[in-house]
Amino acid sequence: MQDTKIIFAKRLKSAREMKGLSMAELSDAMGNIVSPQAIYKYESGKMLPNANILKVLGDALKLPIDHFFKEYKVSLCNIEFRKKASLLVKDRKTIETTSLDRVEKYFEILDICGEDLIGFRKEAKLITSKEDVIETVQNIRKRHGLGSDPIQNVLQFLEGLGIIVIVITNENNKFDGLSGLANNTPVIVLNSTLPAERMRFTALHELGHLILNFDESINSKGCEKLCNTFASEMLIPSKRLEEYINARLGRKLALPELAIIQKAYGVSIDALIYKATEIGLVNERTLQTYHILKNQNPKFRDYAETPRAGKEESDKFENMVMRAYDCDLITIEQAALFLGTTAAEIEFKSLII
Repeated sequence: MQDTKIIFAKRLKSAREMKGLSMAELSDAMGNIVSPQAIYKYESGKMLPNANILKVLGDALKLPIDHFFKEYKVSLCNIEFRKKASLLVKDRKTIETTSLDRVEKYFEILDICGEDLIGFRKEAKLITSKEDVIETVQNIRKRHGLGSDPIQNVLQFLEGLGIIVIVITNENNKFDGLSGLANNTPVIVLNSTLPAERMRFTALHELGHLILNFDESINSKGCEKLCNTFASEMLIPSKRLEEYINARLGRKLALPELAIIQKAYGVSIDALIYKATEIGLVNERTLQTYHILKNQNPKFRDYAETPRAGKEESDKFENMVMRAYDCDLITIEQAALFLGTTAAEIEFKSLII
């Protein structure tokens, strides 16, 4: 049995960080009925608030009081971030606590619905080079009957591998996604604000971290590059891109032709140019010209950066919540809390025509 003060301390700190609030800002949101110093004592496990303060805390953080006393049954570890280096520690904490909260809810609804996840399989082949990554991708694509075809829905593909996929809304453009383990179950968290092509690439980059068996001699920077190769190859195999370029484009790349490949395979024009250069289909000068045109010609840049893939979505979690509600396994208030919405919206979604 976990200590009540410790549970409350962790839950309060987590809830505050999810909202991106400092202790002073939380104190302000509570009408200053407690000081930041008192909040520090709550989060340090030194004391518990009284019933009145508990209610105000719950209102300020938009959480029911019982949330602060739920025992922790899930932890998130081995976290790999796909982010820009300038992501602040505070922002990272917000992302991590939000991710853990969503993963907890995922496990909870799985338990309520009596469902189990598919066992995740890490690749056995030891990865020492780019060639090893490409061979591994070929085996994965063959195993799942993909051939050289596009992956229509990357998020559903990941779920089919036994991965918990969480999509959060974070307006910080320095965060793309992360991967980790929750109770030994692989988890990938993605930012819903990403363009579809970038989300697909990020999701598969994170899959690379989870599924590839890297040799110990490869440093973190090397792993990142190989995960990029993995994502690129999963989206469109090198041989398929070579067929496209040789058949349609020759040695000169035209944006409208690249846009056709972009739409078909859900991979950005930037990624296609890099891949074509990396595998020797075009030379470095072509890549340099592309960047010059993007920097100097706004119309060219806008065309190159226009998203053309369909939106990536997964409704597995919502479907489980609504099924649990329809089967009277949870209340309408619990369903609303799971989905971060209102009881009225849950009632609307459950209407039968």
